[in-house]
Amino acid sequence: MGKVVMLRKISVSSIATIYLVALLLTLPYPLVSDLYPEYGVFFMLFGQFVAGIVGGTFVILFILVIIVLIVSVVKRAVD
Repeated sequence: MGKVVMLRKISVSSIATIYLVALLLTLPYPLVSDLYPEYGVFFMLFGQFVAGIVGGTFVILFILVIIVLIVSVVKRAVD
């Protein structure tokens, strides 16, 4: 049971860290795109890249949490 709690703490803290980093990376986008309009496409693609990383990581962590919950339920049913 201790391993499940530890894994939950790790996954929640890693999700929070990833979203915080993504927010910090995408916050200056309007300011920078106004200052340098010729790089607008680059900033748009970079924003999509960051969103893809955040979304992909969230999906992977969600699948891991589901697997851990299924394994813990099966272990409890066997015991």
